[in-house]
Amino acid sequence: MLTDRFIYKDGQLLNAKTKHVYHNCDRDGYIRVRVNGIEYRAHRLIWEIHNGPIPSDMLVDHIDGDVSNNRIENLRLATRQQNNANRSKMLNNCKTGHGLPKGVVITTSNKFRARIGYKGETYSLGIYNTVEEAEAAYNEAAEILNGEYIRS
Repeated sequence: MLTDRFIYKDGQLLNAKTKHVYHNCDRDGYIRVRVNGIEYRAHRLIWEIHNGPIPSDMLVDHIDGDVSNNRIENLRLATRQQNNANRSKMLNNCKTGHGLPKGVVITTSNKFRARIGYKGETYSLGIYNTVEEAEAAYNEAAEILNGEYIRS
């Protein structure tokens, strides 16, 4: 039972016996916990302490997008699609190395293509002269498709 091994306190996971606070982060910023040679992400353990097992088709989403904020109030269940919609808006563009808004890529003609993924498919939202226009197209589609899970 998780409550025999762990204590939850103010967004942190502690060892129930030693009161040690788990704080080891992986390269993506998630706090990791090793139990009997198996590594777990702390936010998943915290969710299970409070709510029981996570359904196999669901993920535990950080509402504010900060993966180090493991307060139970900041965690919710989400599908993979909802979780992806809640990712940070600024992503690094592989072609240029420049930060572009989520859903926007630069074309070979130095225009901006807006596209969005939904239920395993990628949809083109058009090509725009400015990054702001492409970002607006993405944001409009994301709001319609993902509702409350969209990162604002």
